[in-house]
Amino acid sequence: MEFFVVFLLGAMLAVVALVLLRPGMLVKPTPDFSLLEEMAEELMGRIEEREAELDQKYQAILEAINQGEQRLLRLSEDVVKAFKNGDLASPKVKAVLELKEQGLDDLAIAKQLGVGVGEVQLILALNDSISP
Repeated sequence: MEFFVVFLLGAMLAVVALVLLRPGMLVKPTPDFSLLEEMAEELMGRIEEREAELDQKYQAILEAINQGEQRLLRLSEDVVKAFKNGDLASPKVKAVLELKEQGLDDLAIAKQLGVGVGEVQLILALNDSISP
């Protein structure tokens, strides 16, 4: 029995010594996420900066598209006015209409005159819409 008491006292002494020497051993430490939070905030800041840069680029592209659209609309209006006024002094328009009368298709007309197929189609479409 004496050995048991000595053994029990020794075990208790060992537990007390461990608790005194290493107090956090029996308590589960709470993880520190402050570094991870700082990294996440920095990455979010970078993402927001990149997003702002891309927004500026997209706005510039949209502005260029809008300007091009306005120029095309003005050109279309000018062509319609020329057709309505009977002012067909443009040699390009006359050449397109003559080649179409000869039976050439849009691509052949464009190649022969050195203009775009879209331009040929626009001239022909406007001519068709104005002609009775």
